Amino acid sequence: MIGMQKNLPKPVDFWASNFYAVVDTDACDGCGNCEKRCQVGAASVSAKKKQSSLDLNRCIGCGVCVPTCPTKAVSLQKNYRSYGRDE
Repeated sequence: MIGMQKNLPKPVDFWASNFYAVVDTDACDGCGNCEKRCQVGAASVSAKKKQSSLDLNRCIGCGVCVPTCPTKAVSLQKNYRSYGRDE
């Protein structure tokens, strides 16, 4: 089911999550594990910078990318907007 979300332009509109993924660019070595594991196509590695970035319009906060990062550069952050607060 989640794999089908790659075809949607903004999967985050269809999933309610209390989290979103973030990348510590200083720790990221651009290995691409997060890009391979992301089921909605939110993670991508720049060939030029050799760093991962996450499209928050696609990230559903599932956390699948977190344990696959060997440098622990990917983590989940609380999504306060899901609670109706802008913090």
